[in-house]
Amino acid sequence: FTVAIAGSRADRITGQIVALNYFPVLGVKPLTGRFFDASLDRPGAPPRVVVSERFWRTNLHATPNLAAVALRINEQTATVIGVGPAAFYGVLPTPAADIFLPVTANPQAAPELRNGTLQRSAQPIFHIVVRLPPGASATTVAACLNAQTRQLDVEAGKTEKRSEEHTSELQSL
Repeated sequence: FTVAIAGSRADRITGQIVALNYFPVLGVKPLTGRFFDASLDRPGAPPRVVVSERFWRTNLHATPNLAAVALRINEQTATVIGVGPAAFYGVLPTPAADIFLPVTANPQAAPELRNGTLQRSAQPIFHIVVRLPPGASATTVAACLNAQTRQLDVEAGKTEKRSEEHTSELQSL
């Protein structure tokens, strides 16, 4: 993302677009502030972001008053609502994310969401992250995910057979 802080020059900052329940599913708690909330972070709502602890300390000088911080993300004003815990940069190993936008963000702030991206199942830009309940096996989860994928394909009217490759990368985090 291209990010500017209160009139400063814009810099490229690595970020991720995440589901509203991303942090709770991972069992991650905010260092300060809050994470996304489905009742507040709806499509069309003013953009809100969560930042990494590193970004908060380095760029926002660890300000305790997050509401006073206005970022410009891709030329859109966004409010910082929370700070992730120390050393949490998302579940993808690289690149480490310092900005997290919800999937409900407007496409001006997150161009990856333009043109109905969320409604097109063939988009390779999304990764599904699940947290296994105690005792669940990766094989069982893969079977469930593949069954869900087939059901989504049926609902979308897709008739071609899809390979089961989508869950071949199941791994522990």
